[in-house]
Amino acid sequence: MQCKGMVQFLNTTYRIMKVDHCSYEVIRLLDDASVGTFEIGQRLCVHPIGVAHDLLLQIAMTALKQAKVSWTRVATPSSRPSGTVPRPPRNRASCPA
Repeated sequence: MQCKGMVQFLNTTYRIMKVDHCSYEVIRLLDDASVGTFEIGQRLCVHPIGVAHDLLLQIAMTALKQAKVSWTRVATPSSRPSGTVPRPPRNRASCPA
């Protein structure tokens, strides 16, 4: 694992560790406990461990904003004809596990 940096959110500091391509683990420094992982791809998907989903989402967004991690959008070929309306985005709870 590679340390990508530290993020402070709500007066708590978290370490961002890269565990795989586009996959990161968030560790709370106070007790050196993992609070979950997040993946960056077409969508930002978070997988909390013992914390609220929204808390881990905000930590991941802070890491993105502070350039601790980079958003790598994967280009997908467009197969729909021009003039059609794209499907609405899926609910964040439907991120692949």
